[in-house]
Amino acid sequence: MIAMKMRSTAATIVCYYWLGEEELDTIFVGEHKWWFSHCMLFSHCVFYGPKITRDREIWQGGLRISIYSQSWSLEEIERTMGLYDMNGDSLLSFVVESGLSLPVEELKRSKLKKLALVGDTHHLSNPISSAIELLERICVDAFCISHKAHEEIFRLGTQIKIVDFPYSEVDSMGSLEEALVFRRVRMATYCGNRSDLFHPRRTIVVNRLIDARCGVEIVPRQQIKEWLGIVRQSSLSVTCSLNGFPSYQSYAPLLFGSCLVTDTLSTRSRLGYVLRDGVNCLMYSGYEELVEAVCWAGKNLEVVRKIGVEGRKTVAEIVNGRFKTLMEFARLMDKEDGFESRITCNDEDGIYLYEVVQEIHRNAEEIVVTIEADTLQKAEKYQRILEILPRVSVVSLAKGKGGKCGSKGNSGSCTHVGITATRISGIESVLSSIRLDIEIPSGMVSRINEQKAVGLTGNMTDITPFPIFEQRVPAGWRISWANEGQ
Repeated sequence: MIAMKMRSTAATIVCYYWLGEEELDTIFVGEHKWWFSHCMLFSHCVFYGPKITRDREIWQGGLRISIYSQSWSLEEIERTMGLYDMNGDSLLSFVVESGLSLPVEELKRSKLKKLALVGDTHHLSNPISSAIELLERICVDAFCISHKAHEEIFRLGTQIKIVDFPYSEVDSMGSLEEALVFRRVRMATYCGNRSDLFHPRRTIVVNRLIDARCGVEIVPRQQIKEWLGIVRQSSLSVTCSLNGFPSYQSYAPLLFGSCLVTDTLSTRSRLGYVLRDGVNCLMYSGYEELVEAVCWAGKNLEVVRKIGVEGRKTVAEIVNGRFKTLMEFARLMDKEDGFESRITCNDEDGIYLYEVVQEIHRNAEEIVVTIEADTLQKAEKYQRILEILPRVSVVSLAKGKGGKCGSKGNSGSCTHVGITATRISGIESVLSSIRLDIEIPSGMVSRINEQKAVGLTGNMTDITPFPIFEQRVPAGWRISWANEGQ
């Protein structure tokens, strides 16, 4: 059942549930349904968790749902329901994401097969290495990743089986012809949070759109059904991706023939590889380009309509028209993503370096990374990982033999990584420049230290609250900062 290829008429799935109890009645149609849609592949679903106050049983369609209050332990539920006697068909499912505390030891003791759904790896400090550490500690049998682009990075640090994200068919898309004849009653929309703590670039995009007064309607975050309705009505849909990777916000406008306006997408995703500015989308690399594109679109609606049609045709060709729902399309696109995978790094240092640069990526512009190692081959090993991110310029150099680590007790050679970037703060795109220098010792696989970064140079008052200060430092690494001012 780990692969979840078909519905089982006998199997039970047990879900650790951390959300509010009131959401259980609409769990398969509400905002958080994507974490639980795979439960519909089973005949019996069990929810338990710290916020559930009463035991009950409900039915949704043909699915039996048993709800256990916080007074029950997982072991008691398994024993009471006799789940040990179901020939291994039953499954324990839980989510790993930011702000969620899991009962690690309880999950580890379970004798059920364990599936983890991992999210939020596109932001926060050490999201990938910390997730790997947690998955191995709980001894999961398999896991899936909502941010598909990170799958190849996870493979660097763990041998745990990775399975496809368990999408289910819940959102009707309609045919190509239907999508293209919707009445476009909205000229241009941006749908999402007005302010995004985790991704300052999105906050800046919203503020630039407001200041430009180019007719873009800023729509608050919606339930997916209402949001899809807005996309259908929009001639132009403005988005800002998560670290340059496509998501539903990229897919839906294209599928509905709404002209997509997006920041530069990673060419390591299939969508980023096939989109062409002015042909099947409008693409911007900076905030001034965004304003120019939107203002131009408002004066050229017929051209915008044609670009929207081409965008729809492009994505339909990728999956050969084999989709009926948004989630089905997303699953097919997942299989296409990573088609140019070139990562060959086989040590965990590559994961930590990627996490550092990704953290800078969502908080800064004009990112330049210089990697200097004993050999060019070694430097390029890290370069291939960092090239997953767009808007990052990476240079690899060979410094020859003999370069020594500066840290005490490390006499071997080091890989030196220098990073410069322009910080983002508030609604301003330029505040100051920073420089980060890293020494990665050779000949060892670094395990991350539990302590946060210490011994950083520079004026702490001036450069905080740059989130990189929350990074945990791998053993043997040396990190130094410099703040280069306005």
